[in-house]
Amino acid sequence: MSPAEMRAEINQKIARPPVVQDRRKSPRSSRAGWRGRDLLARLFSRKSRDQSESRRSCCIVGVLMLLDRALALDGLVLELGNRTALFRQGSSFIFDRTGAEISLRFGEHDRRGRIVEVNARGYVIEWLEEMRPSELAEILAQFGIPD
Repeated sequence: MSPAEMRAEINQKIARPPVVQDRRKSPRSSRAGWRGRDLLARLFSRKSRDQSESRRSCCIVGVLMLLDRALALDGLVLELGNRTALFRQGSSFIFDRTGAEISLRFGEHDRRGRIVEVNARGYVIEWLEEMRPSELAEILAQFGIPD
């Protein structure tokens, strides 16, 4: 008796319809809701998080500290806003660290937040405390890139 025939017989005995496996699909795609999508699909997807505010382009050397692992990542703050920032680490690999609590040091500032999105450009960070407009304007005047 083949494995497929055994599965059909067992499913028949426990009153479940037989499971038909499509060989064209990968094993991962058959897992229901495997964290939504795989890592590459999440990194390179066109759909982005709904932005209630806009971030302004800038270029600030910074260090992202992953607090749960005590890991420091050197890189650049590429966009900055009152509630969010975009940080791109210096290495060529971006790992999915969504949900990680972080501390971001750039210029004279040290801010805490959480990674809310990972995409091909870097980590989108949401600040725990909203940045004051005067503080944001001062940083952008010093490090901002004109539109």
